[in-house]
Amino acid sequence: YGIHASNGILFNHESPRRGETFLTRKVTMGVAKIFLGKLKCIYVGNIYARRDWGHAKEYVESMWEILNQKKSNDYVIATGKSYTVKKFIEIAFKKIGITIDWRGKGLNEVGFDKKNKNILIKISPKYFRPLEVNHLMGKSLRTYKVLKWKPKIKIEELIKEMVEEDIKLLKNYIVSGSYMFGELNFMRISKIKKIAEPKGKDIEDPDHIWLSKDQVKNSIINDNFKALTYATAALVWLLY
Repeated sequence: YGIHASNGILFNHESPRRGETFLTRKVTMGVAKIFLGKLKCIYVGNIYARRDWGHAKEYVESMWEILNQKKSNDYVIATGKSYTVKKFIEIAFKKIGITIDWRGKGLNEVGFDKKNKNILIKISPKYFRPLEVNHLMGKSLRTYKVLKWKPKIKIEELIKEMVEEDIKLLKNYIVSGSYMFGELNFMRISKIKKIAEPKGKDIEDPDHIWLSKDQVKNSIINDNFKALTYATAALVWLLY
């Protein structure tokens, strides 16, 4: 049919725009909250899983290069390097001046601030996947050769950008009073459409999304939940 159709197999590509339910953004947002004194601990699953993480903006460049090829082909887009979740966490905390040490094994393993011994990372069985792939890493030999594309942004730079942007984001929300740290004017939208007020505990539950009344009124739609749930909750909240 004369269609130019290529297949791009993109390994994990991250940026400050990544959704907060994804491990990478959950960690950088958690680190930002800890830095600002709004969270005490981050709960994660398998910290020994290894992933090939690259920067999304570079992967978009590779997509553009694929579309500009004369012949269609299959391309693997990856950095060719993999890191454990544990390493990702350590790098993220380094960006706010905290060195993470570890103690314990299995579900009892914790990550703590080397300086003051405060526990900042805990393992929860809730976040383990039933079918976990322990090691993912891509080989992009054809991509390097044909597209002349290679990733330039290192993992440390990627994580630094994500942490800094999350700190900036949270500071803006805290100043405007429109994020997740209020006491009375916030609602919870859960997967079962249950609406309730927060009760002072750490807001660290990926099954729930917190919005202020102003956010609902201004139709600021968070991409982490479906529009139907949003509309239902917004209607109830506005009537309230």
